[in-house]
Amino acid sequence: MLRILFCLISIITFLSCHQPLAYTKFLNPNELQTQTISIDNSRDTALRTAKGALLQIAKESFSGEGMIQLEIKEAYSMADMVKGGLLTRSGGKTLTSGGMIYVSATDKDVRMVKPIGVSTPTEIIDPSMQLYKGEESEEGIDWTEPTPLRADENLLWGRSLYKDNCATCHAIDKNLTGPGLAHLEERGPWKDKKELYAFMQNPAAYANKNEYVQCQILQYGAIMQAFPQLDEKAIDAITNYVNSETLEMGIPFPKEDEWKCQDSCRRFDSLRRAYYETKMERNELIDENGMRIQYERQLSSTDTSFNSNDVASIPAELDKVVPQNYKAVYYQFDIQSFGWYNVDRLLEFNNGQKAELLLKIDETRTEEFDVFITIPQYKVFDRGGLLKDKDGAYGFYTTDGKIPLSIGTKVYVFVISEAEGKILFDYKVFISKAWQQIQLTPAFISKERLNNLVASFSLTDISFEAKDSKDSDAIRETDRAIKTAEDAIESLRPKNCRCDCTTSDSTKPATSYQ
Repeated sequence: MLRILFCLISIITFLSCHQPLAYTKFLNPNELQTQTISIDNSRDTALRTAKGALLQIAKESFSGEGMIQLEIKEAYSMADMVKGGLLTRSGGKTLTSGGMIYVSATDKDVRMVKPIGVSTPTEIIDPSMQLYKGEESEEGIDWTEPTPLRADENLLWGRSLYKDNCATCHAIDKNLTGPGLAHLEERGPWKDKKELYAFMQNPAAYANKNEYVQCQILQYGAIMQAFPQLDEKAIDAITNYVNSETLEMGIPFPKEDEWKCQDSCRRFDSLRRAYYETKMERNELIDENGMRIQYERQLSSTDTSFNSNDVASIPAELDKVVPQNYKAVYYQFDIQSFGWYNVDRLLEFNNGQKAELLLKIDETRTEEFDVFITIPQYKVFDRGGLLKDKDGAYGFYTTDGKIPLSIGTKVYVFVISEAEGKILFDYKVFISKAWQQIQLTPAFISKERLNNLVASFSLTDISFEAKDSKDSDAIRETDRAIKTAEDAIESLRPKNCRCDCTTSDSTKPATSYQ
């Protein structure tokens, strides 16, 4: 549908006389639907009539002040013209009518002093159509003084540009390979015409900086081609045509649910952003805590026996296990050993013979374990690390699980970790064999209970203290906020809305407004 826009004075006055006319009883203008509209004569007014005409009324278009009441009758179909007795003839010649409209003030003393802009609906543009003045007589109306219609050239240009450049991918009232264009300027960033100009002239460059366009590309599977040949006036002409057609076709503004989708994405993004920032704050607090295990070994200054600091004594080809260092979250463990050695010391006493010892941990709430071995007979206290190709097993010397350990020696092994804001701990005491696998199953334990339990091992000259980390209280507070946010994120996750166009990480914010 396209509207023909024209200015008129004389047509407004047709049928404006109030004396009775000699129409038949049933075929006369009184049979047409009458619409009465009040306008403020002191203000510019744009209004839409019952049958789709648009009236542009400048302020003070009528004599008089204050509110003016207008009476409007419309006849666009042949049935309406017959019903209203509106014969299409001029000087005895039959005319082809594109439609008739009657506008008059209900107060006979009110006169029109300025022309009114009228757009009437028509299926096609017929350049041969003209504007006639209605002359009333006893026999009805005769249409005289034809003048050419002044069509809105910008609208016609916009229609042509749309068909040549846009219609292949975009309809106005529905999605094709690209989104429908109805209410274009009310969506995304297009309220700012400068944004629309930049996008249409170089979509690829614009998409790099705009999430809305990135989401559209994801939704429709392609990026729009560039139109560098369209300047700002041409783009304005296209949008004017789209706006006109949107109004003419009566396409409603997006459903409330669709705007709720947009609002939901905004709320969802805002919540995810807060969630992400809280997790970042948590990581910063953990960084301030330092390492979970604060381990210090002190050897007697008079001791000249083999120790781990004598690097030259350790065979260079050995593939030693490496203890992992984890950052403290809720707890730190201070361990000091005075006069105790690491596993390398066992080489002194075992004449090169080796046993194999694997430590398995049955725990799924975390994967960050600190493991220790204690051999009181040789004053050995050391940390372990993961073995190679041993399915998550831990060892204490080389990465194949070998250890220079004499058979029949009393050994302590224990594991420390934390999860859900609590300490996980387990230990075993056993007599060494040539090959053995020890399994530990950590359970939650209080720091007081842990300190007492380790003290019961009677490891002279070893101090062990479990204590709260520096930022443990603040981290617990952020954990509560994160848990609340996680629950809310799931409950507020929009249904049937794409809010994850630009990221696959659910902890990071992204926006897609469709």
